[in-house]
Amino acid sequence: MPFLTYLTRLLLNLSCQTINSFPMKLTDILFNSLNKDKKSLEGLSISGLACDSRKVLPGDAFFAIKGEKVNGINFCRQAEQNGAKAIISDFYDIKKLKEFGLTVPVIQVENVRYELSFAANKWFGPQPKEIIAVTGTNGKTSVANFLKQIWDSIGISCASIGTLGVEGFLDHNYEMTTPDPISLHKCLSDMRKHGISHVVLEASSHGLLQSRLDNIKITKRAFTNLSRDHLDYHFNLDNYFLAKARLFLNSESFQGPALINLDHYYGRLMKLVAENNGLKVFSVGKLLGCDFRLENQLVQSNGQLISVSYSNRTYKSNLKLMGSFQAENALMAAALAVMSGLTPNDVFSALSNLSPAKGRLEMVKEMKNGAKIFVDYAHSPEALRQVLLALKPHTLGSLSLVFGAGGDRDKGKRKIMGKVANKYADKVFITDDNPRNEPADHIRDDIKTGCPKGIDISDRAEAIFRAVSDLEAGDNLIIAGKGHETGQIIGNAIYPFDDTEQVSMSVEILDKEHH
Repeated sequence: MPFLTYLTRLLLNLSCQTINSFPMKLTDILFNSLNKDKKSLEGLSISGLACDSRKVLPGDAFFAIKGEKVNGINFCRQAEQNGAKAIISDFYDIKKLKEFGLTVPVIQVENVRYELSFAANKWFGPQPKEIIAVTGTNGKTSVANFLKQIWDSIGISCASIGTLGVEGFLDHNYEMTTPDPISLHKCLSDMRKHGISHVVLEASSHGLLQSRLDNIKITKRAFTNLSRDHLDYHFNLDNYFLAKARLFLNSESFQGPALINLDHYYGRLMKLVAENNGLKVFSVGKLLGCDFRLENQLVQSNGQLISVSYSNRTYKSNLKLMGSFQAENALMAAALAVMSGLTPNDVFSALSNLSPAKGRLEMVKEMKNGAKIFVDYAHSPEALRQVLLALKPHTLGSLSLVFGAGGDRDKGKRKIMGKVANKYADKVFITDDNPRNEPADHIRDDIKTGCPKGIDISDRAEAIFRAVSDLEAGDNLIIAGKGHETGQIIGNAIYPFDDTEQVSMSVEILDKEHH
């Protein structure tokens, strides 16, 4: 490899392009080439992997993947011009590829997404010994974050990967819950090289369906719950469930036991899927017979006292977390920690020190009059219902809500979210939340069909200020939808916006006015 190319690889850190210091035979990293003349591939070596034509370096193999909006097939010429040594594509796209007049070898495969994950695994090599995947509509981030907190408290070298980015290893945020296979396998390999032994990652339905987690040695997997979300992609709940169920197949990649919350219908259905695939299943929930059973919850001013039975013993923990759903998340994290080999005493003792994950029912401000302000990532009907129910017992006065709905996403959930807000919140401010390429007023109108008492304020900063300025002693405010996010997507642009910052600015302005 030319020195300048090698140096370039060392300096670049691109999410869809690998950095390695040695060539490998292409045949060594392919799972199943459909090319008839396989002998012609035997002597072909590559020096990197790429799935973004703009990031191809000389000697790379380019995997042409058809995405939701962009088809990699259309960028094969660019990949070749940038130095791609081979093109890998699904067999049914080969006819179109021939129209481009490519001069580099074109390798036909049955599933290019699976081939990319297989190649990434072969390229980067060994990963941490314990990799736990958590899937479900709500709670993935909190369960992963709580599990990492438990591991940290006991001195285990660990990390998490998900919506909040990579925590405990690299200061890097991915643009999706489950990163592309190249980024993911490289990150896991680097973690192992730096001594990290335990990793928990969020498994999104998109990531599972698109083979992004394939060929990762998942040692344990967990299912939280399932409710309406992402139907713009999956079309119906059955498809959405089947995408999640991919994590509970018995395969070479996905091994080890499963942990499933049985308090919800889809959890009980997922248990049948897991057992039918020969998996050992551990259960959590309030139902009799659950392996980790939440026996009792006592609401307190700043949290809750819970009692959990496991293996004929009862463990009590004083959680500094509000809401029944947070107790479920903490219990799932505790169960996974025990399943990973930790003693129950150590694990349940650690629960009292848990703090909310960023943007997950996180209290960001307490005003001078005692009113509290929370931010949460809830952007589906059930998640919104859960956070409102979580704060109800802690609210002496009025419970206020600021929320909206994303553009270019499931339109059917907007009216449902409006109904939830109308039923469970005392004051509702309907505002914009990543309208993307839809007219923002149309989105708010959709929400208002279910929430007639909602006050329409398009500007999110103004809506937050208005809601904060209305707070009186004993009131609580929840700002939902964005949680940890620091940008507002309008059109194709992302503008800086942070709910937590807006709360601080609003309180500061009000304090000055009162003086």
